[in-house]
Amino acid sequence: MFYGQFGLVSSVFKGGSAIPSISLKDQLPSTNAARIAWPDYARGFAIILVVFRHLIEGLNRADLDIGIYKHADTINVYFSGFRLPAFFIVAGVLAAHSLKLKTPGAFVSHRAAVILYPYLLWGSAQLALQLAFPQWVNAKRSITDYSHLLYLPRTIDQFWYLYAVFNISVLFVILLRGLKIPAVFHLIAGVVFYLLDVYLQRLQIETGFLHDILHYYLFFALGVFCSEFLLDPKNAPMLSSDNVLIVTLVFFLLCQGLFSVGAPAKDMAYFEFFTTHNPVLFFIMAISGAGFLIAFSFWLSRKQALVVIQKIGRWSLYIYLWHVFFIAALRIVLVRLLHIENVHLLVWLGMAVGITMPILLFRLSSRHSWQWLYRAPTLFGTKRNPSSIQYAKV
Repeated sequence: MFYGQFGLVSSVFKGGSAIPSISLKDQLPSTNAARIAWPDYARGFAIILVVFRHLIEGLNRADLDIGIYKHADTINVYFSGFRLPAFFIVAGVLAAHSLKLKTPGAFVSHRAAVILYPYLLWGSAQLALQLAFPQWVNAKRSITDYSHLLYLPRTIDQFWYLYAVFNISVLFVILLRGLKIPAVFHLIAGVVFYLLDVYLQRLQIETGFLHDILHYYLFFALGVFCSEFLLDPKNAPMLSSDNVLIVTLVFFLLCQGLFSVGAPAKDMAYFEFFTTHNPVLFFIMAISGAGFLIAFSFWLSRKQALVVIQKIGRWSLYIYLWHVFFIAALRIVLVRLLHIENVHLLVWLGMAVGITMPILLFRLSSRHSWQWLYRAPTLFGTKRNPSSIQYAKV
């Protein structure tokens, strides 16, 4: 469904650029291409699903009839079960590797500069725009919403994920290096956190930012626990094999079938109900989806196919930061100003704009040394070329 915009995305990657070619190949020991490429593939697919979900959600909030895309949105609800767990698993894999190269202080400092800083900066900017132009946007805001950045991040639309990754990363460092807790016990802690979150949600107790820590720490810990196995070049041939891909696909489809049985409505309201009242089944579904996504990513990297997905994954953080801004701007121009409500145009052009414009902005920022858009100023005084912004290692 996303083939149309891939052609446009591909053109973004051509030609000269002030951005150095720094990817996971530069971040990890260079031995096996599949081992190096798969996280970018996984994040590429996940961010495309995220952009599509937020695009459809914006059209629904604007009271637009999305027609046949209701069915696509139903399918996307299924994908909701694993796209974010997959993000956290990959984040855990890379965090475990990063901690081998950095001190705990340097690790936390880097995370604050490349995750917490843009979260606070662009979360605040989005709130400012929503306050300044209430007649043009879907969200209704007040000045008190700024306090939600720290304790109710879910109310700041898409940005909550960044805050969750930062908080989980800090907690992970405290437990691993501060309390000397081995990786396997992080899994146990993750299970306890996960079940505690389910209990609190059933009691309808508002836990704010703690909800995301409790809910997703298990997936982050799983990534940490599996990091050496997934990053070991000796395991790449097996992980990228056709047999592993088929087995994980069948398991994923069976788990999704369990979700669909007896579901009164395939919408996000039901999905939230399902995750709270069927925590074990949801976890199995999430792992099945993330497992298939990782296996598919290994397989694609071995085949060197759909390279554009890998490149999108390389920019996934910046797409995540900016896609809603560009999608909302496009919707306002087309619907409010030009009175164009063709759903096919809104969806396909929205996907293309939501993916390509953040990449173009990133390239432009690199050319003009606008590092402050993405990184806290404390990172500017490095030995690297000051006119370049490095890919975030998250």
